[in-house]
Amino acid sequence: MSQKLYKINEFIGLNQYHDENELSAAYSPDCANMDTSGGKLSVAKGFTRFASVQIPGSEEFVALYMGPSLANMSTLAFTRRLVYKLSGAVAHWAVLHTFETPLTSGRIDFARAHIDDVDCLVIATGETQLMKYDGETISAFGSSELGSDAAVNYVTMYAGRLFAAGDALHPSRLYYSQLSGGGRSVEDWRESEVSPELSGGYVDVGGADHDAITCIASLKNQLLIFMESSIYRLIGDRPSNFIVERLCDAPESIRHTAFVNMGDGGYFMTQKGLYAYNGVAVYRTRNADFICRVLESARLTNCISAKTHFKLLFKLDLSHDRDCIVEYDLRTGGYMLRTGFTVDALWAFAGNVYMLNSNRYLYLLDSGTTYDGEPIAAHWRTPTTDLSNKGEIKALRALYARGEGAAQDAVRLETRVDSRAHGYDLSLMRGADEVAEVPLKDRGRTFSLKFANNEGHWFSLHAGVELLLACERRVE
Repeated sequence: MSQKLYKINEFIGLNQYHDENELSAAYSPDCANMDTSGGKLSVAKGFTRFASVQIPGSEEFVALYMGPSLANMSTLAFTRRLVYKLSGAVAHWAVLHTFETPLTSGRIDFARAHIDDVDCLVIATGETQLMKYDGETISAFGSSELGSDAAVNYVTMYAGRLFAAGDALHPSRLYYSQLSGGGRSVEDWRESEVSPELSGGYVDVGGADHDAITCIASLKNQLLIFMESSIYRLIGDRPSNFIVERLCDAPESIRHTAFVNMGDGGYFMTQKGLYAYNGVAVYRTRNADFICRVLESARLTNCISAKTHFKLLFKLDLSHDRDCIVEYDLRTGGYMLRTGFTVDALWAFAGNVYMLNSNRYLYLLDSGTTYDGEPIAAHWRTPTTDLSNKGEIKALRALYARGEGAAQDAVRLETRVDSRAHGYDLSLMRGADEVAEVPLKDRGRTFSLKFANNEGHWFSLHAGVELLLACERRVE
């Protein structure tokens, strides 16, 4: 009988693509609500109330906006019928605007623009004329006289102009305003009497009969244009040198909230996995298949994205009215799932991500140790393996780990050998400077480990994990 050590030197994230027997121990085929920053395995943070007051009403939220405090333009929450504003020295939510007709799709886009010497938020719904919020009131943007009354759904600022798309009457049309400044306004989409270079106008991307634009994104030196079946870009800074060129086929129709802007490029989530744009080409990321089983059961029609300094977040709809957030770590390329709560709207601001859900509170994500008082259920399962030696019998002897735990029984360890499972408590109360040892039993040809938090307790495993095995071959 020989002894072997099964080592997990670091933890990276979810991998549902590779065969578990060949999967590195750094990955998990089944995990949720864990954080693997720095190679440690820790229970992820939860969320806390950013504003202590509940938003009145009962309607589902469809969008959230949070911006700089200039002109009191801070926090707006949208339903299909109402717009709420968070304001006051003693925070409270008040109805700022009521749509004459409730929105059908609930798809809303935003762009910040300077209008009449005021920083304004331009709001696009696709079902109404554009609106503008000046920090005090919401009013109509533009007019038919200025050629800017189209009911567009997507807006962004690029090269000093407001660009807009998503007009149901002209689905492939990309509008652009006059160049702002010098008395000109982004509300004016007409030709300029001074110079054609200052004029507003439009271009039908791919031709007037082409498929619909579904998203426009302003990058540092170009405007990215997603259509139902293709992706284009606009380069240039004035009408005379505007060039619209086709980049590639689109993997699928991309919702505008599924794209994450990263300066010179960006990322977007599809049913086929995570894609990236590097400023020149669109490509499928090398580890896009790592979340293949999640995407098989998810719907992306309401995908919402956000980013922190190091992570991308994508909210997906799962079956049975459940939601999940897929986290992608830009440093390691690792994925993680966040589950156990619902998400109506997300917004990233100043490196933080905020959320609205059916509880009707504004939450700060990645904050606190609970889901607003509800325990977090976290787990990480190692790949099921036979150590590439199917005839060998492995007897589990002991597990060694270092780390920290918030309670004596914070970690529940489950071993699964062949089809048999045993449970143990792993205590990390002595701290990360000491090694915790758990005597184990059972024997078989395959095994896996599962670490879970008991009753929502926090724990963190440092410096990896080692499993001692006694191995032999059966001799008849």
